[in-house]
Amino acid sequence: MTAFIIKDDAFQTILFDQAMLLEMIIYQLDLDLVGVEPCGKEAILKIAQLRPDIIWIDTPLSDSPDGVSIARNIRKIYQPIIIGLTGDQDPKSRSQAKSIGFHDCLVKPLSVSKVKSSVQSIRAAM
Repeated sequence: MTAFIIKDDAFQTILFDQAMLLEMIIYQLDLDLVGVEPCGKEAILKIAQLRPDIIWIDTPLSDSPDGVSIARNIRKIYQPIIIGLTGDQDPKSRSQAKSIGFHDCLVKPLSVSKVKSSVQSIRAAM
């Protein structure tokens, strides 16, 4: 399975560390990371070319379009598995992400167990 990360580089502290952690976990789970983009606009173009199986999207992104808009644009091209990454602890935000079509929405800080569980549920559904 191929993977792509759209990360928000506006905050170079914890969010940047979270993206690096996610990259390491993806490799540990034997996924092929085909791209990481800090900007949603360029990410959509690369995703259209690469068509990764799983896309992790920081929501919200400080750049425009935001993570939800990016997900909607990607869904117009093809139907990958999309997983949101949020710092919002509100369960309403997670349920909203799922209603938009996200497979999952993980609350940061990320952990190996959170990402592994999400990937295992994807593999089980295939």
